[in-house]
Amino acid sequence: MKVVFKKTIKGIEDDADFVYADSSYAFVIDGEDDIVNSKFNSRWYVNNFVKVFNDVLDDDLEQSIKITINFLRKMLINNGISCNYEIPCASMSFVRDKGDYFEVCQIGDLPIIILNNDNTTQVLNGDEKFIMHKRALINRIDELSKEMPKKEAIEKVKNNDLKELRDKKNRPNEYNLLDINSHIDINIVKLEKDNIKKIMLMSNGFKEIYEIMHIYSRNEMVELIDKEKYNDIFMELKQSQMSDTEMNKTRFNVAIDASLIVLSVD
Repeated sequence: MKVVFKKTIKGIEDDADFVYADSSYAFVIDGEDDIVNSKFNSRWYVNNFVKVFNDVLDDDLEQSIKITINFLRKMLINNGISCNYEIPCASMSFVRDKGDYFEVCQIGDLPIIILNNDNTTQVLNGDEKFIMHKRALINRIDELSKEMPKKEAIEKVKNNDLKELRDKKNRPNEYNLLDINSHIDINIVKLEKDNIKKIMLMSNGFKEIYEIMHIYSRNEMVELIDKEKYNDIFMELKQSQMSDTEMNKTRFNVAIDASLIVLSVD
């Protein structure tokens, strides 16, 4: 596995992305919006998760994730957190080279896009239930903005609907996020290497370029990444976000961290 590209650009909000990539494994962790003000926020969670995870990671990926989660639970216990929605959390996408195949894990809604040698693509979207819930929040903002200013609608949804959604995480028959619950479902899949040209890991802030800002279609974005037009993509994303401070393209924050890792088969 070869690391072709990795980069994070910071947003204007207190978000939390972390990217790691070497010749054996790579991951993106994206901290979710915080519900309460606390030093134990998503940035704290992401930074501490990475420190522990990189130390404990071994051949058993699922167990390594759960060991990390348990360690963070011990750090958070007895620190005034009483509700599920108060627990900091994150989404994660992970790829590891296992020789004949890639080991892939997604927790949350970070997409993994696979570009094949014949230029076809395969998209692993992540937790479909979580994606559906988040799409409903955006629709709720759009509905409320018919009656009030868009930014007021966003704050209303953050303070009410988002709290309700976050309280569902890691409940039975609900969606999964990284937090301090070691009973989450961890789905690990194998991808045969034969036809893979490149693998793209990205944060939610980066995927806004095709999902929210609509600067490019997803296929157009993949083509530009394959042509190594990375700076063009990041610049277009940032400029489109900063020129829409009124949030006409509905999202929760003007500009959050945006991260991209591109891998290729050796």
